[in-house]
Amino acid sequence: MKIVKAPNSILSNKTRKVTIFDNDLKKLADAMVLTMHKASGIGLAANQINKDLNIMAIHMDSEKTKIPLTVVVNPRLVSISLEMKDHIEGCLSLPGLEVDVPRATALKIKGQNLKGKPITIAAKGMFARIIQHEMDHLNGFLITDRGKIVKHR
Repeated sequence: MKIVKAPNSILSNKTRKVTIFDNDLKKLADAMVLTMHKASGIGLAANQINKDLNIMAIHMDSEKTKIPLTVVVNPRLVSISLEMKDHIEGCLSLPGLEVDVPRATALKIKGQNLKGKPITIAAKGMFARIIQHEMDHLNGFLITDRGKIVKHR
């Protein structure tokens, strides 16, 4: 699948809630993960592949940070820490751009798995940052809406 680049309007709109949990949703999730990996990404929201659905995929396997493959449907924020930390972020939809973005250091979200079963995820550090980044996409926000551009190629 092709990754949508800004300023495509799908990236600035809130995505639709997923209501049907079937094999098509599983295929979409698989395609998202494959697309994310091919692009060397660590997170991807469905609207980044031109799908107006509330689903995100996250996976990071580096020497410093390991985050298992995580797919969340209809994520919603339950709690968030008051402690914030700035960090440089990139985005597959904004190639060549690096933005210094302040984010909460910990959070808890609720959502559903690919079968529609409720899930809760508590995350801190990089995992919490990636969740916030992808949830921003699902809600129509980009890193340029949240932080200061530090590099533009």
